[in-house]
Amino acid sequence: MQTYTLVSANDNPFDADIVDSDENLPSSSRVRRSIWLFLLGYVWKTALLAMAIVGCINTLRLAWPQINHNNSSISCWWGESLTEAMSLNCRFDSILVSWLPARCRDDELAEQCDHAGPGPDGSWTFYADENKTQTLDRSGIAALAGSTTQFYASHEWHVPHCAWFWRKQVRAAQTGVTIEERFKSVWHVEHCEMMFKRRGSLDDIIAHTGVALGGDRNISTQRHQ
Repeated sequence: MQTYTLVSANDNPFDADIVDSDENLPSSSRVRRSIWLFLLGYVWKTALLAMAIVGCINTLRLAWPQINHNNSSISCWWGESLTEAMSLNCRFDSILVSWLPARCRDDELAEQCDHAGPGPDGSWTFYADENKTQTLDRSGIAALAGSTTQFYASHEWHVPHCAWFWRKQVRAAQTGVTIEERFKSVWHVEHCEMMFKRRGSLDDIIAHTGVALGGDRNISTQRHQ
């Protein structure tokens, strides 16, 4: 009859084959193993820190427009006079008919707008009076900033003005340009809708407006016919 011997839970016939890897490795191997473990831990912690920093930056980037709006209700205003605006690197933006700081300008788009008119080199013609007795060019209307003098514009200019602003607003998601507060409203959309629907001659004078020092001060007086 075959007999069996009970083996205690503490008795392991394979004990002789089990070795502590660190204790039985040469010292140089243990050093390399420690270095690799340290480096892996360092890389892992660095990656976590980098992800946390990127997350914070993205959160601040998304929240900044609202924070900036809360700090200042005039996000695109700059300067009390034309001289001051020019000294602070503001430029005339013909899309918004305003002198604007860099954060509120889309210079590439404005350059296209300035050369999209029916005149020589794509220029636009404006007027000093409703009867068109005196013409003004871009530099002429830009010089009106800070005064109470207004200029007159035709329907031929007014429709593209709405379209160019629409482009600027859509492009803002990529350019990061701040859109002027006075145009962040349903009113301006409805206003442009009226311009698109209007029937009549493109030569009709349908609007007169002043030139702003910063696009958040609504100094426009629009008239629709």
